[in-house]
Amino acid sequence: MNVKSPTQVFLALVLLIGAHIARPGIAHAQDVKSCPDFLKDPHKTFECVEGIFSQDPVHATFSSIPPGNGFPLGIVYENAVHHVGEYKSLTDPTLALVGSTNGSWYTTGSLIWLPPVPYTDTSRNGASCHKLGPLCTKEVFGINVYATHRDLNSLSFSVSAIHPLEQITISKRKTLTAALLCVCRSRTG
Repeated sequence: MNVKSPTQVFLALVLLIGAHIARPGIAHAQDVKSCPDFLKDPHKTFECVEGIFSQDPVHATFSSIPPGNGFPLGIVYENAVHHVGEYKSLTDPTLALVGSTNGSWYTTGSLIWLPPVPYTDTSRNGASCHKLGPLCTKEVFGINVYATHRDLNSLSFSVSAIHPLEQITISKRKTLTAALLCVCRSRTG
């Protein structure tokens, strides 16, 4: 007889419950509209929590703060807008602000714009492409503007592989801005 440890039994139970809740017949779109039934139905609880961290255009996040800087919690705004007119285009703004329990914080913003250039969708040699004059490409012209700032109170580095417990801890402030003109993968289709 193979005796399992309590940890293995607990892990198996958690995986079984997670698989049951995430079953395709039960799982629905992640949506905060499920939150009023949070305590009534475990499936609605799961959907509500997922919705809080994934619903567009505004949702919560635990990201962008390195380990050792406390517990991060933030808010993200993402709202990609596909413009459909004579020529397709895309405007994709993103803003995020994350703070942590040790006072570290992170903020970022970006704007991706794929302007309405007169591409026509066509096929050349059996492959689909965006045709602009004599050019036929899978990519389209775009502009990406980006700015971010991090203020980290604790960044730890191991001094050597021989002595991994010897660490250097520093505080770090970093600001980065960029504007790029690019040939971007088409997200307008």
